[in-house]
Amino acid sequence: MGVIKKTDVVVGIDGSETSTAAAVWAAGEAGRRGARLVLLYSYVLYAYGSKDAALPGSVPYEEAEIAADQLLSDATDAVRDAYPDAQVEVLQQHEAAATALLEVTGEAALTVIASQAKHQTVETLIGSVATYTAEQSQGPVVVLRGNAAATPATGPVVVGVDGSNESESAIDFAFEAAAQRGVPLHAVHAWHGSPVQGFRRTFHLDVDHDAADADQLAELTTALADRAASFPDVTAEPVVLRGHPQSVLLDYAAKQGASLLVVGARGVGGMLEQALGSTSRGLLARADVPVAVVRQLDAS
Repeated sequence: MGVIKKTDVVVGIDGSETSTAAAVWAAGEAGRRGARLVLLYSYVLYAYGSKDAALPGSVPYEEAEIAADQLLSDATDAVRDAYPDAQVEVLQQHEAAATALLEVTGEAALTVIASQAKHQTVETLIGSVATYTAEQSQGPVVVLRGNAAATPATGPVVVGVDGSNESESAIDFAFEAAAQRGVPLHAVHAWHGSPVQGFRRTFHLDVDHDAADADQLAELTTALADRAASFPDVTAEPVVLRGHPQSVLLDYAAKQGASLLVVGARGVGGMLEQALGSTSRGLLARADVPVAVVRQLDAS
């Protein structure tokens, strides 16, 4: 897929209202980055009553091509209505959407996907393409669940951190996102109970929770200060809270009116392994704001 540039923001569309809203959100993101927006529509067309793909030149194939052109045209119009000066490119792929999007994640700066999930209490209902792409991606992915695309870009960027290498990559991404938006960054570490993995350390049963809060806040402050020189215009606030990370992050993002919630995930070389933890999965299924999943990729 050589037409994709490393600076591009790519959004998967399927003709639904949610994917069109995602395209408009992605256009705003591309504009903040000074980047091109690529609208990607990928599908596999099968001949009626057959497991074989319809061949080029056949009536079903040509009808599908016409429909795809119209779908991309409609999405482009929606983007230009909101952002008249947007740089927009359209791309059709004749393969499964999940496959096409996964390929894109390794080539673009950012991949954006709308999730069709509507039930907050059932995580398995999250759109399978969104989940698969976030789990297997080779680059940052933003998932927009429900009406998340309508979230204003004026709120702070919230990043969940735990002191791991995965959250280090998420912090870097969050600083860049906050700088692009001109908003503060809130780095949130949530922990509960003992023994428990805290920020860059493990606490045991006899831990003094108040002292542990203070120690972790100090280390988190230092971690943020390490990036301050590169992002002098970003006000970074360290936050240490007690509670289950998923619930803490959801509540905190809602109360702060976050424009983006960022979490880390681990990548294992070129192996296709499901690597999202329960917190990341829960946020993808339940968050009402855009969620960025940033993978820490090991060397192959």
